[in-house]
Amino acid sequence: MDDADGPVYRAHIGDRAFDVTIQDDQLIVDGEPMDYAFEVLRDGYVSMIVDGKSVPVSVEPTGPDTVRVTIDGRRTEVEVKDERDLLVEEFGLGED
Repeated sequence: MDDADGPVYRAHIGDRAFDVTIQDDQLIVDGEPMDYAFEVLRDGYVSMIVDGKSVPVSVEPTGPDTVRVTIDGRRTEVEVKDERDLLVEEFGLGED
């Protein structure tokens, strides 16, 4: 993967996984580009603007690779893996 593509993450929500890349002022989710911006309101709270719509988001760390995300009152646990985590997983070098 080319560093010019921006950082790559994989978000696991339940039994679903989403590949997310942050590139310039676009958020690319599973290959679909979306314009985005965000403003930190206070620690753990941001206002995201995705495709022209404002979305209030609360983010609370719950573990080394997990966060609890609340959007419109809906709370979801999200496991986030960065490029390093994904490479370790791909080559089977992770802890059992």
